[in-house]
Parts: sequence; C-alpha cells; structure tokens
Amino acid sequence: MVSVRTWLVVDAVLDNVISTQLQSGGGDDVVRRAQALRERGWDLAAVHPLRGQGPVGWPPLDAVFGIELDDADLAFVGDRVDAAAVVTGQILASDRLPPTVRAEQEQSLTDLERARTELSHSPESSS
Repeated sequence: MVSVRTWLVVDAVLDNVISTQLQSGGGDDVVRRAQALRERGWDLAAVHPLRGQGPVGWPPLDAVFGIELDDADLAFVGDRVDAAAVVTGQILASDRLPPTVRAEQEQSLTDLERARTELSHSPESSS
C-alpha cells in the first residue's frame, strides 16, 4: 500500500508515459498497461472512505491508498518513476533554468524519489 500522495505522483508519471507513447506512435502494450493502472487508481479513489477530502476529489494526500500491485505492476511503475527521475535530474543539470522552474523541478524530483522509496517498501513488493 502507498499513500495518496505517492499514487498521485505515479498517476502523473503514467499520464506522461501514455502521452509520450502516443506521440511517438509506439508502445501499445505500454499505453494499455499504464492506462489500466491509472483507471484502477481512479476506481479506488471513487470508493475511498475519505474521497473528496483531498485535492480535486481525491482522499487526503497522507491517507493510505490500498491499491493492489503485484510484483509486475511494481516493476512497471517503479521503472517509469525511475525514468522520470532521470529526466528531471537532466533538466536540473541545466544552468539556464529560471528560479521558479528550478524550484518546481526540484520539488518534482523530491516527489519522485519519495514515491520510489514508498513503492519499494510497499508490502506487495515483498511477495
């Protein structure tokens, strides 16, 4: 299980994966899998007992989000989160970023690293 905060990071990463794959014209299996995971998250958020108490209808960010992820799901999501962190790190390596963009990217990297840590400690990851 992960927090709502972590799942929202995962959801955003999966959204970017889908967009990138659709723009490149490839990866139908990746798109289907990412979309299915996002939809599972949306379905769980819709019935969560704390729904609507967090951002845009979601449960609070610190609430437990009991989405079930098997080892294959965890690997898929973890790989995408890791790739997003690499790209964000590359963006941060630029010395031309305006301060506000740099701050946003630094926060994104922190969020991605927190999500990866939480995913790696998820009970499903030891099954």
